[in-house]
Amino acid sequence: MLIPAADYPASEPVESGDIVAADPLATSTATGMVKKALFGDAAIGVVSTNPAISIEGSSLEFLAGTTYRSNPSRPAIALSGRVPVKVTTEGGAIRVGDRITASSLAGFGMKATTSGVSVGIALAQFEPTTDNQQLTTTPHGDIVATGTVMVFVNLGYSKLDSGNDDGLSLASYASLSTSSGALPTWAIDSKTGEIKGGSYVDMKGADMVNVRSILSQNGTWSIDEDGVITAKEIRVARVETEELAVGRTATVGTTDKPIGITLFDVYDKMPKCLTIVAGVVNAADGATNSPQDGSTGSPQGGGGSSTGGGGGGNNGNGSSQTSTTSQPQPSSETSTSTSTPTTSTVETASETSTTASPPADQTSSITSTTTTIEQTTPEPAPNTAPAITILGANPLELTVEDSFVEPGATARDAEDGDISGQIVYGGMVDTSTAGTYTLTYNVSDFGGLSAPEAARIVNVNALIEPVETASSSTTPATP
Repeated sequence: MLIPAADYPASEPVESGDIVAADPLATSTATGMVKKALFGDAAIGVVSTNPAISIEGSSLEFLAGTTYRSNPSRPAIALSGRVPVKVTTEGGAIRVGDRITASSLAGFGMKATTSGVSVGIALAQFEPTTDNQQLTTTPHGDIVATGTVMVFVNLGYSKLDSGNDDGLSLASYASLSTSSGALPTWAIDSKTGEIKGGSYVDMKGADMVNVRSILSQNGTWSIDEDGVITAKEIRVARVETEELAVGRTATVGTTDKPIGITLFDVYDKMPKCLTIVAGVVNAADGATNSPQDGSTGSPQGGGGSSTGGGGGGNNGNGSSQTSTTSQPQPSSETSTSTSTPTTSTVETASETSTTASPPADQTSSITSTTTTIEQTTPEPAPNTAPAITILGANPLELTVEDSFVEPGATARDAEDGDISGQIVYGGMVDTSTAGTYTLTYNVSDFGGLSAPEAARIVNVNALIEPVETASSSTTPATP
């Protein structure tokens, strides 16, 4: 096939396979200078490797092909035909039939993924991990493979966008025929950042790094750069958190799976299972079991409810039931209720209607059943006052101008443990003035019970001036 090429002056050295474009910034007096094309430039051709015909102005020169030597300053630009073209994988793997356009690497082409000017159609494929290629970093910081692929040069405008969100690029349609049978691929518009074509992103087990935030299309969920997840609903198997804030309501369990919750007792630090039975709150030793197959969460360890023991009763939680049914009487109601002192009762009533015998008088009776659930309320443990222990000497002796450092005090409570951090200190010491000073210590436990006030006496003593004594000597008289 005869490949015609036209000679053009170049504003920079070029080589075979370079995609070139008109250079609007050329300062030479020569017209029609070319440069290595970049993405967005209007490419006019490819530097020919072995042109058969060279066009110079109005003259036509037939070349021997293999004897041709490219001039970097005045290359022969192929306008049509099969030409080896320098390419990169910046637009993705190149397959037969893909349109080739200029990339962000000067002189290199890439697979076109958006509508625009293309230099031709790829006649061979170029995969990122095959062929004779090298790795290069683009101006955007991406590492891509570079090499050469045979292209049928056919300058023109290629419309790859369908104009709606459902459309796929020509390259995307080509991927449907791959042996892997994968869904359409995608590519990113280098100018707008918009994803063209495709329907998914397969990271192949790789990581996503340096992501500032992720936003949903309709704005219902997002992950911002501070790690805050905003969503309408989150479903997880387990949540561990240092702090939980509920702004409106909180639901624990469902009608199908009523459950209890585990709280740790402030007094003995042990887990307690809280459940609600017939409207009464029960607390039992042990953590709450996870409900299985619709069963109610119950305390671990088999311990009975603290409100009625672990056994007895008709309902298995230590409660008792009493019911009385009246004799059939026309339109009569009978109700019996039993209760025990120091217990709280919850009464539920049910009514049944029966037809009396004989049917001659059609007498009906109403049977009323009253169930009493006895709830024993345990006596609360008595709250004891905390105790304060003064650290260091008491009284504390100082001398005027001495440095004073508060030795401090500790406080413990039988129910709340160490509450030293709640101590309120009172009084002050002026070490520049001699005198007696009193420091006070007060504390209250979490139940509001206060400890007796403790006090430290600090004596600041005056300086004792040294007493100078005169020494005298007696010289014995001379005989």
